[in-house]
Amino acid sequence: MTSSLKHILLLFLSILLSSIAIHAYAQEDQTTKVTPEPESSEDIVLEDTIETESDTQTPGQFSPEERAARAQERAAAQDDRIEARAEFASSSQEWREDMQQQAQERKVALQARAQERVTNLAANMSNRMEAAIDRIQNVINRLETRIEKVKETGVDTSVAEAAVASAQLSINAASREIATVDTAVSTAITSEDARAGWETTKTKFATIRDHIKTAHSELRAAIAALKIAIAETRTATNTETNN
Repeated sequence: MTSSLKHILLLFLSILLSSIAIHAYAQEDQTTKVTPEPESSEDIVLEDTIETESDTQTPGQFSPEERAARAQERAAAQDDRIEARAEFASSSQEWREDMQQQAQERKVALQARAQERVTNLAANMSNRMEAAIDRIQNVINRLETRIEKVKETGVDTSVAEAAVASAQLSINAASREIATVDTAVSTAITSEDARAGWETTKTKFATIRDHIKTAHSELRAAIAALKIAIAETRTATNTETNN
């Protein structure tokens, strides 16, 4: 056998062996693959039962016990909602009542402070006006005494006397008003609207002030008239003496 023929035979044998080896490896690989175990009859029955129950129990189809339980749950939820709304309404009413109470307390506090201010202011004004009335009355008394003395010397005091009498009328009116001012102040501070009550009291004080001012002006006129009367009398006396 020639060397070429030997070489061809060897090559053929090697290819044949390789094919046999590859085929054996493929069969071994297929046999080593994990084959899933078949489900047991109990598993199949259990799955069929679950699927049957799932298919047959459609929404809205419950047993009487389940329907009763669901109804009780819905009733309980409804009761909870009603109770929550009632608690909210109660708390809201309590809050409104609390706000009203606080507003009333603030109103009372403001009213008390307003009454205190009115009382203090009225007392100060009343004290000043009473002092002015007393001073003017003292001036009237002294001026009347002076007029009487001057009148005895022959001085014509009629104008001065008329002015003093007018001043006395004005001061008497002021005295009558000041005598009732405390009642007016008490009425003002106990009224529901202390501010409006104070406006009325201020009007009363303004009237008293006007009487005092009028009396003061009339006293000044009386003094001026008395001075003129005395000067005229002296002039007349001096003229008579010189003649």
